[in-house]
Amino acid sequence: MFESSFGLVVAFLLLAGVTGWNVIRTKGNYILKAASICILLWYGLAVFFTIPNIMGWSAKIDLPGNAKIIGVRIIEPKDNDKGAIYFWLNEKPQHSKDAMNLLRPDKVFIYTGLIQPRAYKVPYDRELHRKLIEAIKKQKNNKGSSLMTGEKGIKQKGKSGEGRETDEKPTFKVLNPFEMLPKN
Repeated sequence: MFESSFGLVVAFLLLAGVTGWNVIRTKGNYILKAASICILLWYGLAVFFTIPNIMGWSAKIDLPGNAKIIGVRIIEPKDNDKGAIYFWLNEKPQHSKDAMNLLRPDKVFIYTGLIQPRAYKVPYDRELHRKLIEAIKKQKNNKGSSLMTGEKGIKQKGKSGEGRETDEKPTFKVLNPFEMLPKN
């Protein structure tokens, strides 16, 4: 992360330095100076929350329900590596760009298109791995079908998604268009 976001950090520090110099060394309206400081702080938070989205890193958050699985990569644990399961999903956005979201620094640079592709990282779990492999085999046997997450998705506990909750088992479903379309 340090190498890729170093330029953004330097640019923000230069902007903060210019704003600080302007506030301290110039005479003028204190309301404008306070507003420029507030805008600088808001912009810093917006950049901080946006970096993972613009860099293409996988999100360590709950997997959404009813999302189409485009791809999966499973890395089993070995030695010091805890392992992970990476998902690439198409999901319908559940937020809109309205005035209130524009004021929140974590919601400014969000994608609100019809289908939102996104990468997710889930900590490795043997039960999840087994169910996922079974669903992929079932999907490959049905030509033209799509693999989807279940109704509730996959919930993770903790802020960084360290470990899954054990009370709710993940589900996957295979959508076969031949079964869904009416036969004439």
